Amino acid sequence: MTEALALRRRDEGKHNIAGQMLLYPESRLPFDTKAAVENNSGLYLECNGIFSFADHYLPKAPEKTYPPSYKYVSPGMQSIEDLKNVPPAALFTNGFDPLRDVGVEYGSKLQEAGVEVHWHHYPELIHGFLQMAPWSEEAMKATLDVAHELQKMAYGS
Repeated sequence: MTEALALRRRDEGKHNIAGQMLLYPESRLPFDTKAAVENNSGLYLECNGIFSFADHYLPKAPEKTYPPSYKYVSPGMQSIEDLKNVPPAALFTNGFDPLRDVGVEYGSKLQEAGVEVHWHHYPELIHGFLQMAPWSEEAMKATLDVAHELQKMAYGS
């Protein structure tokens, strides 16, 4: 949703957000990727759960139907040209996450579009690591990295 908000505020000529905090982002539908196959089930987030979330996110009224490729639904499906001039991003991807590859794809497109991207990848973590920080040293480290990026966005340091 952060990605869509940044695009929409840019498109409407409004003052944009200071930055995009992209935690294991669902940048596009469908997510027909190697990560979705490798991490389909059994690791906290299951692919069916993503489809359920998307179903709740998309409007149901017939006059407001949008295809999965619509730019505010799947920012990751947009061209590099269409991703220019959005706020800098802190991107967090995980090795054991069905959304890993769409996050990597989106981060790469942002970089090609000239957007500043601070990328963090944790090959041993799963989707939802923020909730696991009290029980995992690696999840705690990643959570502290999120806090550091948020501090930089908010205060510039």
